[in-house]
Amino acid sequence: MRVIGALLLVASYVAFSSSAISSDAAVEALTRDEKPVLIELDFGGSSIKSADLETWEPVEHGQLAWVGDELSTGPGSRITLLFFEGSIMQLEHDTHVRIVDSSALESGSTTIDIFQFAPGNTWSRVAELFDTASSYNVLTSAGVGLVRGTQFKVTVHADGSMDVASAEGEVELSKSKAEKGVIVKPGKRSSLAKEPKARPTKPEDFKPGKADREELEKLKEKKPKPSHSEFGQGKAAKETEKTDKNSEDKSKAKGGDKDPPPKKKGKSNGKADN
Repeated sequence: MRVIGALLLVASYVAFSSSAISSDAAVEALTRDEKPVLIELDFGGSSIKSADLETWEPVEHGQLAWVGDELSTGPGSRITLLFFEGSIMQLEHDTHVRIVDSSALESGSTTIDIFQFAPGNTWSRVAELFDTASSYNVLTSAGVGLVRGTQFKVTVHADGSMDVASAEGEVELSKSKAEKGVIVKPGKRSSLAKEPKARPTKPEDFKPGKADREELEKLKEKKPKPSHSEFGQGKAAKETEKTDKNSEDKSKAKGGDKDPPPKKKGKSNGKADN
């Protein structure tokens, strides 16, 4: 009986722990507000595919992109992504990315996750993050570059392998967010193959060529958008506004908010003028 009682106690504890974890995850999901990404069309032609559509459309300067949207630059083109927390990503020609996460918690912590397809090149300038829980990550099929306030380049080759080069600050290159990787310091570059057991190479010297120097200069000229209002509302606020609007429309449809009919002019006896 004692053994059975102990097993029941353990089972109850495990169930309670699982429930608590699920509850915490649910609470975080409710308090996480998805934020839009502002697109600047620098030159050339680029395309966007919304998460809920299967077709690609031309990118417009000043357009907002959301989580799940994909962006692709064509030959001889470049676009810049401006994130709500002040970070900037520059997509060079023939580059394809997907916005995986762009959100903030009520605590102020922020998350930016961008998946970069093969092949392609991006330059990022990461703003100083709000706290240790905040992150800016560039994901690829080979691994992930995790950064904290830096300027760095991610190259994804046709075979799926990737290079991370730092121009300023440090970047950690690893196989996944959960694994410890190598620290890439300024002026260094590390590579990572796509194979599951591959590990980042020992950082070596990185000397930006003429094209890289030009991209860096353009990146430095870009001004972040410090005010969240310039990006419009977050998705949570939009949903609340939409719900309120629907409620208002329903109320009007039922006659609850109708304006009173105009009074007819007439004599004191209440009859209308002829």
